[in-house]
Amino acid sequence: MRLMELLVAVSIMSLLATTAMWLAGDIPPAVNTDAAARQLARELQAARQMARAKGITVEMVFFRAQRCYIIRQEVVGAPPARRVDLPPGVFWISIPFENIRFHPSGRATRNGTFILGHGQWDGQTRVVVAPSTGRVRLEHPQ
Repeated sequence: MRLMELLVAVSIMSLLATTAMWLAGDIPPAVNTDAAARQLARELQAARQMARAKGITVEMVFFRAQRCYIIRQEVVGAPPARRVDLPPGVFWISIPFENIRFHPSGRATRNGTFILGHGQWDGQTRVVVAPSTGRVRLEHPQ
């Protein structure tokens, strides 16, 4: 019984410590970079799916200096473009193109690999847009 109580107490303490670390903003650079890459991959996939579902063209435009990208629907009366900023410390190592459009078929106008890094981490995370299909995947090179 005592062992079970101790395990529960240790689990709660580790959960509280992890939460405090996140709230304090002391997120490890690798985690921050990976989260930004995952968000970019989700946004690319969502743009592709929206284009297919609504039968419209969806464009994403990337800005190296501002460390952000915008997403907009290319249709009359569409909502305004949405801006997404990279998290603090995360930057573009490589942007394969300035913009990409997903057509109603789901096909992308361009393909290539985005590479994201962090000022306090030597690693990098890649987001790959596949040729012709427009499918998106994450890569973590060793």
